[in-house]
Amino acid sequence: MGIVHSWKKISILVALASLAGMGCSPYLLKDNGFRGVELGNDFESVQNLNWKAGAKRDTLFNEGGYQWRGIILETENGPVLVEESFYGEKKVNRIRVESDKFRTKFDITIGDPVSSLQQLPGEWVLIPLPEYEKLDISSEAHPTFHFLIPWKQTEGIEEEITITDLDQTLQVVGIVIM
Repeated sequence: MGIVHSWKKISILVALASLAGMGCSPYLLKDNGFRGVELGNDFESVQNLNWKAGAKRDTLFNEGGYQWRGIILETENGPVLVEESFYGEKKVNRIRVESDKFRTKFDITIGDPVSSLQQLPGEWVLIPLPEYEKLDISSEAHPTFHFLIPWKQTEGIEEEITITDLDQTLQVVGIVIM
């Protein structure tokens, strides 16, 4: 009876360990954020977060006539910027990841080529951000995920560009959840 009991304990432990690895990684990006940092959270909860991956510091963003608070979570491979709404709602409004330590739930990370984005379903929306020399790419099937790639708008281009028009080797430099 003792051997059977021991095997049951081992089976339960193995099952729990495998569940812990499935979707529970602190570096898994979901539609609303990652473990401990999610859209809509009280901003104070992020300030009190026990961040073990690196330094954590407050910052202030000042762009386009708006000013809002942010927290920079450092990792060895790049920062994660957690931003409060610039309307003073004291809620997490946007999360920008620039570290390849994080992966989306569909296995996209910083450094992946544009071609890897095309595995995602849905129509693509491309928004030029010329002031940042970036292109914001999102899929209508996953509207909270925005992938940033380097891009310089060429003067005189009037036609709409599609994801298939892009150099497929361009790499994702940021993942924004909003």
